[in-house]
Amino acid sequence: MMRKNYQLVRFCITLVAVMAFVTGYAQGQTIRGRVISEDVPEGLPGVTVLVKGTSNGTATDIDGNFQIEASPTDVLIFSFIGYESQEIPVNNRSVIDISLAFAETSLDEVVVVGYGAQKKESVVGAISQVQGEDLVRTGQQNISNALTGQVPGVVTVQQSGMPGSTDAKIYIRGVSSFSGDNQPLVLVDGVERSLNNIDPSEVASISVLKDASATAVYGVKGANGVILVTTKRGQEGRMEITASAEVSLSSPSIKRTIENSYNTLDARNTVYRNRQEWGRIINDETLEHYRTQDMPYVYPDSDPLDLMLSDFGVDKKFNVSARGGTKTVKYFVSLGGLSQGGLFKDSQPLYDPGYQNERYNFRMNLDFDITKTTKVSISSGGVLQTTDVPGSTYNYLVNFILYDAPYNTPFLYPDSFLQQYPDDKWPYPGDRMAGSLIIPGETTPYYLYNASGTFRNSNNRVGTDFGIKQDLGFITEGLTMEALLSYNFETFYNAGNVNYQGDYFQFNMIGEDDYEWTRYINKTVDNETIITPPYYDGTRRNGSPRKSLVYNARLGYTKSIDNSHNISGLALFQRRESQNGASFPHYEENWVGRATYDFKGKYLAEFNVGYTGSEQFAPSNRFGLFPAFAVGWNAAKETFMKQAIPSMNKLKFRYSYGETGNDNTGSNWLYISEYTNSKNYETGDISSSEDVRTIKEGNVPNLVARWERSVKKNLGLEIGFLNDTYTLSVDLFDEQRDGILMERRAIADWFGQNTQPQNIGGTKVHGFEIEAGFNKQVNTIYYWAKGNFNFNENRVVARDDPKLTPDYQKLEGKPIGQPNNIYNVGYYQNMDEMLNYSLGNNNLQVPGTDKLYDFNGDGLINGNDAVPMGFPTRPLYTFGLSSGMSVSNFDFSFLIQGSTGVTRNLGNFNDPMRDLDKQAILFQGRADGVWTPDNRQGPYAAWGAWNAQQKNRVDASYARLKSISLGYNFEGEILARIGLSSARIYLQGINLLTYAPHISDRDPEAEPSTGNNNYPVSKRFNLGLKVSF
Repeated sequence: MMRKNYQLVRFCITLVAVMAFVTGYAQGQTIRGRVISEDVPEGLPGVTVLVKGTSNGTATDIDGNFQIEASPTDVLIFSFIGYESQEIPVNNRSVIDISLAFAETSLDEVVVVGYGAQKKESVVGAISQVQGEDLVRTGQQNISNALTGQVPGVVTVQQSGMPGSTDAKIYIRGVSSFSGDNQPLVLVDGVERSLNNIDPSEVASISVLKDASATAVYGVKGANGVILVTTKRGQEGRMEITASAEVSLSSPSIKRTIENSYNTLDARNTVYRNRQEWGRIINDETLEHYRTQDMPYVYPDSDPLDLMLSDFGVDKKFNVSARGGTKTVKYFVSLGGLSQGGLFKDSQPLYDPGYQNERYNFRMNLDFDITKTTKVSISSGGVLQTTDVPGSTYNYLVNFILYDAPYNTPFLYPDSFLQQYPDDKWPYPGDRMAGSLIIPGETTPYYLYNASGTFRNSNNRVGTDFGIKQDLGFITEGLTMEALLSYNFETFYNAGNVNYQGDYFQFNMIGEDDYEWTRYINKTVDNETIITPPYYDGTRRNGSPRKSLVYNARLGYTKSIDNSHNISGLALFQRRESQNGASFPHYEENWVGRATYDFKGKYLAEFNVGYTGSEQFAPSNRFGLFPAFAVGWNAAKETFMKQAIPSMNKLKFRYSYGETGNDNTGSNWLYISEYTNSKNYETGDISSSEDVRTIKEGNVPNLVARWERSVKKNLGLEIGFLNDTYTLSVDLFDEQRDGILMERRAIADWFGQNTQPQNIGGTKVHGFEIEAGFNKQVNTIYYWAKGNFNFNENRVVARDDPKLTPDYQKLEGKPIGQPNNIYNVGYYQNMDEMLNYSLGNNNLQVPGTDKLYDFNGDGLINGNDAVPMGFPTRPLYTFGLSSGMSVSNFDFSFLIQGSTGVTRNLGNFNDPMRDLDKQAILFQGRADGVWTPDNRQGPYAAWGAWNAQQKNRVDASYARLKSISLGYNFEGEILARIGLSSARIYLQGINLLTYAPHISDRDPEAEPSTGNNNYPVSKRFNLGLKVSF
């Protein structure tokens, strides 16, 4: 059967080779030959054979044979991915047979793992690695977004597009804790640091560690997975200077649309009629003014988003780096900058009120070979960042801009209108900002953006590492010693602000012929105060430094016996001291051991152990032991498999089991008892409102609190054909987490005190990851593709549910973040149905009201009828598909990613009309879906009836064209003339298309608790140039 499959593979490759056959005109003879390799001695198919300096080429057939026209003086180039290319002169020969050798980079490709690196072929843990060029190709401005869709098992959620806050949350294999943090540990060059303040151009590779065998060495910090970022270092050779610059134009990826003032107020009138609130109905004469817009400053129709949104925002980015070295000194130096502009127009001539972010990155990595056995490294990197936001609370402001009513305000009274209607109380010319016409004295989003000053936040970080590596071969061959000292310092503070408080006006008609102007400052009528010009106050406020010191020492050992038995070992001690401002310093300690073994790359085994201490817990319970092991078998290296399927170079089975922990539980000093002051005291005739100072017990100590414990299992399969030209990997994983810290829920009220969190929670997670890819070159055409599909599901197994809680309302057995809703079974079609059905409290019922199901049958509709419904708030399924090709000097690539099986709570933003009593807006296109006697099955309840909560929670599945790129590489004499070794110009698109069938008017990734307030996620076009010399 295997032989038949192989024959089928061979036939397909032959077909591809024939279709890709390219010939060029040549005067000469026919050259025939055969190409083999050590692993495919019967003939290597698909090898590109090209006449040097021409486009005349072909590819070997399924048996490795080729035929090409060439002259006696020509040179043939033989190339195939994963093998060393060879140039063979023809020299009057008619037959040329060659054997290609594995490329050295293929044989020695390494993967960065915890506290070290391993050959890729010997890795048995669940580890995915992304190269730095893959991150840069996405066009993203930070690493978390660049990882999106590229790594199996990695889920990212971008909540905001606000300059300076575009980074995404990262989850590795979903979420496993309902109490502690679910974010992975991030290490940059082996030291715990922030991920999103790194310029992607500085990154050499990123490894994502997912199973226990890979993360156990990090002890109480490894349960949520680990991300290892390795920055670029110097290399021997002449200095290569690379410079890149790009400019971006951005706009909202999704833009909400609302109806005009007339349609909105007409629908609101219907609401009031249904509610029988006759006194609030706007008369027909007034409505007609809104329809005709004959008096736009009295009866406005102004969409704040259209008024304030600019055509596009402008971002700028640059990076300059130098790389090179000698045998004794190697260096990599980089300087980068990013300037992000906002999406809103700046209409304030006195100062710039808008959203802006400026970030500058620097890095210097130096490596010295002091002697043949001693190496020293010095690395330093950091970021200087400032972010400007309007003086108004910016989350509220963006929300205000997106969802202000069109009839609320004209936003601006022009000077021409003032000349028509002079103001005797404040007779100064010029344009005037308008206040709200609905709520007298209330501000508008236009005013808050342009007349409330600015805040400037500053975040500066720098980290410096000193490392030494000593070869102890004089003791025993393969023994090394390394030491690292790292100091990191960060400041975050309000770096100053523009102080300004402008005035705004309200214009009202009094009867038909009279009018009135009212001037406001800070929501107070004021016709006297002269506005102070804006001024910059550079005083630093509300800031505190953070610092950490990390030092470690390690012994490493590697040995190969007869080139068959390969063993390695690691012993490490590490200590980390950190402090935030004037708080107490925090200490962590880690002891690590590792042993690995492989026999000819066929039989693999690894054992890891971490013994970790965290000062967060009581002295008697600070250290924990976290062991893990993994085994693997690469069956493709067995003789019988080589004979059966010669083209298969990898068939690796691997299994891992181990324990990790999580001490980032959000609770510190649980073992400390304390007493607090109180002034509320009740006894006898003394009222609790009287100020009677007392001392009462505060925290009840928990002396046995510990970290969350995670037991992980992973079963993996890796397949590779033709030296990994075609690859497939599958991972099945399972996790049991216990000891989750939580307060007891089943406790009597008479206990009299909140309980300290206890280790009584538990969850379980399982799922799978699939990744497939190929990369191939035919003559001058190189093309590749890879895709991943991931599934993860979690369940709460222990949550201290009170025993009398109905099963359907218990949290145990449900996914983390499972929404509960009262089930909607249709609409009340008439009054008779309403009189015979259970009704909720405090809700006017009219025909067309959602009919809610009385689940517990008590005759009432309330929270006790809520049942689990829909998907959890983290996706069950995620996917990513990327592909690209290069043809001659052109290159093209794209990335599509998305998720499904996830619910978002949109609140009343999913209603046709929201904020009815204040500044109602009517979302465009939704009025047709409202229940009426002629439309009884629409998605929305009748005007005036509350929509069921179930409708506010929607399926947030989406697919997004995350990035697309087209580039051109210049070559030839023109580069030499201007002193360049390479030059590339490129155009990229980011977030250009989003398909979310169940969500409109907002981004499907927006978090339930903050999504309505978030700055819109942007789509961008990047135009860039990269040169080297």
